[in-house]
Amino acid sequence: MGDIELQTKPPPQPSIEPSAPPEPKEQARTRLPILLVVLVVCVAVPLTVGLVLNFQRDDGDDATSSDAQGLEGEAAVERSHAIVDCLPALRREKEMMEASEAECRDRGCVWARQADEGAPWCVYPSLHGYQMEGSAVATDNGYYGNLSRIPTPWDSALGRVFSLVGVEVTRQTTDRLRIKIYPRGVDRYEVPTDALDIEQTSAVGPVNDTTSLFDVTFREKPFGIVVTRRETGAVVFNTSLPGLVLSEQFLQVSARIPNEKLFGFGEHRHLSLRHSMAWKRWSIFTRDSAPGSDWNLYGHHPVYMNIEDDGKANMVLLKNTNAMEVVLQPSPEPAITYKTIGGVLDFYIFLADSPKNVVQLYQKSIGLPAFPPYWSLGYHLCRWGYKDIEDMRAVIDRNRAAAIPYDGQWGDYDTFVKAFVFSYDKTKWSGFPALVDDLIDHGQHFITIIDPGIGSDPNVTQEVKASFPGYDVLQSGIDAGVFVKNADNSTLYGEVWPGVTAYPDFTNPASEAWWTRWVDFYINTVGVKVGALWIDMNEPANFAHGSVDGCAKNNWNYPPYVPDVDGSREEGALYMKTVCMDSQQYWGRHYDVHSLYAHSMA
Repeated sequence: MGDIELQTKPPPQPSIEPSAPPEPKEQARTRLPILLVVLVVCVAVPLTVGLVLNFQRDDGDDATSSDAQGLEGEAAVERSHAIVDCLPALRREKEMMEASEAECRDRGCVWARQADEGAPWCVYPSLHGYQMEGSAVATDNGYYGNLSRIPTPWDSALGRVFSLVGVEVTRQTTDRLRIKIYPRGVDRYEVPTDALDIEQTSAVGPVNDTTSLFDVTFREKPFGIVVTRRETGAVVFNTSLPGLVLSEQFLQVSARIPNEKLFGFGEHRHLSLRHSMAWKRWSIFTRDSAPGSDWNLYGHHPVYMNIEDDGKANMVLLKNTNAMEVVLQPSPEPAITYKTIGGVLDFYIFLADSPKNVVQLYQKSIGLPAFPPYWSLGYHLCRWGYKDIEDMRAVIDRNRAAAIPYDGQWGDYDTFVKAFVFSYDKTKWSGFPALVDDLIDHGQHFITIIDPGIGSDPNVTQEVKASFPGYDVLQSGIDAGVFVKNADNSTLYGEVWPGVTAYPDFTNPASEAWWTRWVDFYINTVGVKVGALWIDMNEPANFAHGSVDGCAKNNWNYPPYVPDVDGSREEGALYMKTVCMDSQQYWGRHYDVHSLYAHSMA
């Protein structure tokens, strides 16, 4: 265990005779000598010379790598193994792929029409990625090693590609393994421990090669890690596929998995718990979007569960909060390709005897959710659009008259003064605190919505202050320095329900006291004794797309590669319906921490 697993090259594939003369080969490819057979037949007619060109594949190419397969009219290839897309920006759309053969070859990749519906036609050759420098070094609880880049023409299209990469494999517990792949000597964003702290050591003592449930071996060139369940020999995670890339704004890795029994990856509208592996793509990036399509939704959960053939289960978490997409491919070799545009590749692999137990293991590792109050598990009424206090009171009275019990009455921003949080409209909602007190007297609770966007209209602020002296949410936040900043350190303004708004930076430690102050103001000064807060629009949502002043034209707002997230196809922008990606928060650039906004607010 831990030694380099030497991989022999596959034998040359059967020759393919093209139906038309092939195009000149790229200089990067090494071909076996061309066998030229000249058959001369002399008859009573003029001399006829037949030339048969017999091409053999480079023994470093995939089984689908014959140049002949890209020619017009050539039959599609039946895939026999896992492949990795070399032109992901085409989204595997047939019309775009048909026009991209030359670009594929320029990248040093392999062109082959695939029989699989939705499969890429431009794929990496097998010797693409990184190679291990020397042997993996054993530590007390794992291994570490260094990788170097195998040169490839496509690197010039990726911007800064990291040529030196480190890999660390750590047995954190008997049933949890961490694999971290990162550029060496480079300061990279990583998910802060304040956001997610997975303990690095086992609570039951040191984990070693004997007590761990995992076996780990390495492939040298191209580099790959093979993770095996020791008890059964099942290979649960195998990155021995081409296409490993770590660049400034594009990171990619692919892994074979045991079978197609795959669950997870959120948040999306999943029509079934078990995923289709038929080249399905799931984009992950928090977005204010209704669940009416397959686009990315409100949550960011790059974790999946796989049920192995014997019923045992494994889970894999990619601890990365940048915009990403995962592509699933079906048998004969089920696999997952991750494409993310920042951070590092930081995987946690969990093993258990059943789906139930592996979920418990995962939850224990990331932290158990807060225990909810008992009343929150009861019946609730929640809707948008109450016209005034009489409208809400009629609903409450109607349910009481029918003896329908319910624990929670919810209120949207209808109750606020022009959607300014921590207020209520004394005209339409006169006597509102008394209504809430009446709910409490009947053993019920009131839950109010609280959006993060803080209204900036000075006229509305004065209107609220006239009703509730001391109300000054916006200016107090500016004074405390707790709002999301533009790249020039000025306050960023977007637009939500109150109009032009500022966004609290909940990753800033100073925001906690500031936010608590205004919740207390709402309960004790405004007098609305809420039982809980309904936090919403914290993807964060923005009707102004970026900011009211727009976003700069740079690689953060317009990344070189944009995962196929909702809205990105319009202009190649990542900030659609949210804030500018180059805006600044305490935890880092919004480009990196966008999907942690709601998490930090909670």
